[in-house]
Amino acid sequence: MRWGTTLLLSLCAILLGVWIYMFERHGDTTEQRRETLRRVAAVEPSDVIGLRVHHDNQVIVCVRTNGQWRLNSPVDAPADAGRVEALVEELTMLRKGNIITPENRGKPAWTEPYGLDRPRAEITVQTERGSITVQFGRDTPLGGNLYAAVEGYEDIFVTGTNILTTLPPSLTEWRDRRLFHGLPIDVRRFDIQRRDGVLQLARQESGAWIIEKPVIARAASGAVQAWLDRLFEIRIEDFVADSIAAASLYGLDDPDAQVTVFLAPRNLETSVRLGRAVDNRPGSMYASIAGRDHVIAVPGALQGLASIPVEDLRDRRLVPVDPRRIRFFRVDDDERFVKLQAAEDGTWEVLEPKRYPANNEATVTRIDTLAGARIEAFISPGDADMAKLGLAPPAFRIRMSVNEPAHSLPVLSEPSTLTNVSAAGSLTDEDFIISIGVPPGTGGVYAVVSGESGIYALGTNLLSAISVRPLDYRHDTVLALSPTDIRGLRLKTAGGEHVIERTSAGFVSAMTNRVGQTEAIGQVLSLLQNLKAGTFTAEDADSLTPYGLEEPAGSLVISLRGEAGLGKTLVFGGTDQATGGTYAMVKGVDVVFTLDPASFAILTQPLTTPMTLPEASPVPAALTP
Repeated sequence: MRWGTTLLLSLCAILLGVWIYMFERHGDTTEQRRETLRRVAAVEPSDVIGLRVHHDNQVIVCVRTNGQWRLNSPVDAPADAGRVEALVEELTMLRKGNIITPENRGKPAWTEPYGLDRPRAEITVQTERGSITVQFGRDTPLGGNLYAAVEGYEDIFVTGTNILTTLPPSLTEWRDRRLFHGLPIDVRRFDIQRRDGVLQLARQESGAWIIEKPVIARAASGAVQAWLDRLFEIRIEDFVADSIAAASLYGLDDPDAQVTVFLAPRNLETSVRLGRAVDNRPGSMYASIAGRDHVIAVPGALQGLASIPVEDLRDRRLVPVDPRRIRFFRVDDDERFVKLQAAEDGTWEVLEPKRYPANNEATVTRIDTLAGARIEAFISPGDADMAKLGLAPPAFRIRMSVNEPAHSLPVLSEPSTLTNVSAAGSLTDEDFIISIGVPPGTGGVYAVVSGESGIYALGTNLLSAISVRPLDYRHDTVLALSPTDIRGLRLKTAGGEHVIERTSAGFVSAMTNRVGQTEAIGQVLSLLQNLKAGTFTAEDADSLTPYGLEEPAGSLVISLRGEAGLGKTLVFGGTDQATGGTYAMVKGVDVVFTLDPASFAILTQPLTTPMTLPEASPVPAALTP
């Protein structure tokens, strides 16, 4: 029996817990129910789909459709959603204070002392479930509150006066003063029709803006977005007339400009026509919105936006890509070319005409200069003589690609359009071919970019970044030897020969009666760890005589041990009069370079000195015959 009783009690406890969880936890608490009873209109703001306000001898009717508030009476026009939402919020949150029942009033139908026989305002909220009408009477004797009642109920209650201050004072204040709805970031295209032609821009799926008229060209996304931001900030100054029948009076039958904006995702289209200046109101223009039978006044700033020159919206970058994303680079003229590629870690390598490590810092600087070049002026192809601009044929052709190009470099010396990109070799927005013209005697630099219409005038500083000389891209380190890999040194100069070898005691002289100079040897070993060329002078030179290397003035033979190789030989030639450096080569590498004076001095300093023998002791006099 005890076991059965325990089981029964446990089951009752479980059921009680479930009941508390289902009904007490998820249902309204007592306090929540009291709060609901204190509210004048117990509905949520999001449930309100209509609003009728009778105030100051006018009746305003608003409806909400698809989340948008609109005036239905006395005019059909978009409503100021902020004002309407504020009023709905205030009304639905309105609280009842003291309640005056019919019994308290003495005369149940007597409402005159409370101002409810002729209410100051009457507001009706409509929901899917029905409507609630609240009437507002006079202020309470002590002020700060007023009397109100809900239509259909006899109770009168005291509530705050904030609701009346929330009511817009006139029909104009109910109306939406925005010209364009939505957000600037949602604009997918816009057109400006004006007397000098049409300006048309469209946003691509990537988010980049393209100018489609009057030219096909890249747009500066930042400039376009700033223009749209200013456009969406413009507000209607005044509602001039509720009919556009007399459009000619306002200059709207032949507008100076028309701005049309298309928004995604609903492809909402808004067109604003601009008429003449408003009489007696400097800085204002008459305007109308397509589909609305109203004449409005707008700031003259809209006229300024509609008059923006196309050049102000064009992208002035020569190449619209982050230079750090570029992985392939090639530049050529009629005779030479150089091709480079960057590894995943950003390290550049010369691929052709010979393969060797590139000077990373110098290569990145060149690409930054080219990719960051700014267009100074735009030239229409119809107005240009390509030969006079040095573009037929071009002086240089440059290719910069984010991904490895799948095709060879096409011939480009004529402007193309964004619609015939395939004709230029199926180029993408991550693969750019630039033809550079440098007409002699003009001081100008001009460019044509694959897949784009127009010719660009550039600054001459761009030329410093263009070179078809492979040595200009070569890494400046000519030797990189670890001291632990060096077995010996043999230096020959006009001053003599010095031979050094490694022993268990370190580097010592291998020559009889000579000793190694520890400090000099250490300086040479340190320098050989990263010996840099001052300049690269020639590659595969037909003759080494001009550099004094046909019969070198000196040499440094570096013996290596183990897997480091057989050895390296550095030979020294004459002096470069332009830089003061010494011509040099590494045998087996057909590149002539210069060594700066300090490096040359270290490499050719004596590595040994004659051994100093002790002086003979004098013979004692007693032993003298």
